[in-house]
Amino acid sequence: MTDKNPPSPSVLRQLIDYDPETGALVWRVRDVSFFTDGKMSALGAMNAWNARYADNLALKGKNSNGYFSGRILGRTYRAHRVAWTIYSWAWPENEIDHINGDKLDNRIANLRCATSQENNRNRPIAITNTSGTIGVYWSVSNSKWAAQIHNNGKQKHIGYFKSKDEATQARAKANAEYGYHVNHGRKP
Repeated sequence: MTDKNPPSPSVLRQLIDYDPETGALVWRVRDVSFFTDGKMSALGAMNAWNARYADNLALKGKNSNGYFSGRILGRTYRAHRVAWTIYSWAWPENEIDHINGDKLDNRIANLRCATSQENNRNRPIAITNTSGTIGVYWSVSNSKWAAQIHNNGKQKHIGYFKSKDEATQARAKANAEYGYHVNHGRKP
């Protein structure tokens, strides 16, 4: 998941301050070189922009997926990807996973570069889940608890169990075996 022609990490650092302890992104004062589109005088545009935005939170709008996002130099970016880039001096090649599942927590300690598969192995339990454990369900046809897990895009049956606790333990063991994050299946 790479952005096409994004601003360099160096340019981002000229535009935005990032606090890795809090996750806050704050607009920096911009110089006149960023205002050469010709719509108004560069000095006037710079003064107007700095009066309105400098020293205020950046990328603070929420997008339809629940992430902070906003526009930088005319293009929309997600705040967690910008935070990662500023901190690491490189745009992420893959996805950025919020380790604790909070899409608005952009502290560097809560962000990790992850493949799509790794990111999917750190998901909350679906609100439609009725067993209370991801990958565990009551099998009506077998009158037992069943456990399953996804691996490499395929659903793998773990087994049938007399109790929900046994099925839950089997799923937890499979989570560890297949590299699922310890937070996988957390309550939303």
